[in-house]
Amino acid sequence: MNRKPGGVCRSLFGPVDREQVAAELRTELRTQLETAKKRWAFDFERERPVQGALQWEAVPSHAVPRFYRTSVCGGPPKELPSEAGERKRSPQPESNQPQKAQSRKRKQTIITGNA
Repeated sequence: MNRKPGGVCRSLFGPVDREQVAAELRTELRTQLETAKKRWAFDFERERPVQGALQWEAVPSHAVPRFYRTSVCGGPPKELPSEAGERKRSPQPESNQPQKAQSRKRKQTIITGNA
C-alpha cells in the first residue's frame, strides 16, 4: 500500500480477513439466489424456469415492446425504412454558407413598463 507521508489512516474494526469476507459474501449470495428461486420459480444461475407457484412461457421477441429486446450500444443508429426515405427526399441547402449561418435566430422580446 502506498500511503502519503503524514496521512491519517484509521482501522476502526481491526485487520480485514479477506478470505472470511469472500466466504460470507458467497454464502449470502447463495441464500439470496435460493430465496429468489423459490419466490419467482426461476433458477437465475442456470437461467431456466423451475416448478413453483409461477408458470413461465416463452414469448417471441417480436411480440414484446422494443425496450425489452436486446440492443447493442455504440453501433450506428438503425433507421426505420420510412425515416430513411424521408431523409433522402428532404431538400439540401444550396448555398455555400455553413449550416449554423442558415439557422433562424430568435429575436429578444422587449419588456417595457408601459401597459
